[in-house]
Amino acid sequence: MKENDLVSFIIPIFNNSINQLNNCLSSIKKVKVAKEIIVIDDGSSKELSNKYKKISKKWNAKYFYKKNGGVSSARNYGINMSAGSFITFVDCDDELQIKEINIKNILQYDVIFYSVEVYFIDKNVLTKYSLKNKREELSRQFLLKKSLKDGLMNWSVAKLYSRKFLERKNIKFDINRISGEDWKFVNDVVRANPKLLYIPDIFYLYKLDRDTSKNRVLSNPKISFENTAQLYSDRLKIVKESNIKNKKDLYIYLTTYLVNYIFSTYMTLVLNSKERINIYCSYSLHLINTLAQKEYLTTVNKFKIFLINSKSYYLIWIYNKLSLGYKRIKRKVN
Repeated sequence: MKENDLVSFIIPIFNNSINQLNNCLSSIKKVKVAKEIIVIDDGSSKELSNKYKKISKKWNAKYFYKKNGGVSSARNYGINMSAGSFITFVDCDDELQIKEINIKNILQYDVIFYSVEVYFIDKNVLTKYSLKNKREELSRQFLLKKSLKDGLMNWSVAKLYSRKFLERKNIKFDINRISGEDWKFVNDVVRANPKLLYIPDIFYLYKLDRDTSKNRVLSNPKISFENTAQLYSDRLKIVKESNIKNKKDLYIYLTTYLVNYIFSTYMTLVLNSKERINIYCSYSLHLINTLAQKEYLTTVNKFKIFLINSKSYYLIWIYNKLSLGYKRIKRKVN
């Protein structure tokens, strides 16, 4: 088999359920394309690792075990182990939707973007994310502008990356990030001036579980805050370097995004560990005062900063209950 006929599917896994891995591998096997499947076990328990190894063999997938280092480390390991002309990443709790990949029609491109369906588990809602309505070449500037807001640029999945391009440009995942690592990887790829193509087919079913994000925040609050601050700074830099005429709206959006994320992180931490409210308050306000552009703060932003500054567990608790109630009513109405 020629290298150019091969797509490498890289699946990082860490203590996930057996059913999730089986469903993921099954969906990959259905894709009509010459392929290699690479399962990277990122230090799972011995019992699960043994099962992953057997399941990988059943689906004719290559299995590698490594010491726990996080999802970015596992993906980098997978890149090093891959042999295909194209690489794509698949989280083991997600599934592929694409039916066929025609390699011959994309060989001249470095990165191919596809559409994604996101299933919001807590809301039981399925939403499609796309860039355009037809197959089309993409510009670097177009994608950098898209990266300022959440969407396809946030996820490393549902894309085919030329392995040689990644190697030539020495692009890897940042192992020091626990959030925003996908955004940085995709952004680094786009900034390296690849030849880009968009295909509107739905490639990927992304199952978004809010509890996963919550647990990530609780496991390392300080790094989570720092990663948020870094993402804000990176996006701000893109705006300043761009030729976008009306930047004010983007500055307001980015400032609101920063305050919302910090407030959401703060609320998650306080509701799960109220005895550390002073520490979380201090760190949250430090980031907002250091980074947020005051002239772009909205009334809602200022109210959330007030709630943080109050250091009141009960005000946060009441706000959370009212917010959840409002969201439930809105879903019923819609």
